[in-house]
Amino acid sequence: MHRAQSVAQRLSKEGFFVIVYGDVNHPEVKGILAWAGGNGMATLDAQKIAELKPLPGRIGIVAQTTQIPANFNEFLKNVVDIALHKDSELYIVDTICHDIRRRQESAQKLANKVDLMFVVGDHTSANTNRLAELCSRQTETHLIETC
Repeated sequence: MHRAQSVAQRLSKEGFFVIVYGDVNHPEVKGILAWAGGNGMATLDAQKIAELKPLPGRIGIVAQTTQIPANFNEFLKNVVDIALHKDSELYIVDTICHDIRRRQESAQKLANKVDLMFVVGDHTSANTNRLAELCSRQTETHLIETC
């Protein structure tokens, strides 16, 4: 998380409008935005960027550390279509946690081999919810908090 905060601060200081790909209400995302010094926004919907008037000429993009890489990549493709125009600049930094990325990949591989998957964790945890979301794409998945 500290890396994403540092990147957001650096981008903002360099004159970029900082976009955080993440849940606007999540404490981590709020923290990243705070490091951008009020020069940014959080969204999971690239169309929200099109609503900015005027559209910033310099946009820096980071991700909430627990986001799903494939979803982030799709978001980035949409941002390029929306925000890349004459003399514009996009700066993208992949701030998704590498440990979380490995956990997500492992969970997906396991979900491909089983008929039923249980993800155990807090219902309010972004990490737990992403694991359940990924696994549910492969097999029936249930998120449980207690036994």
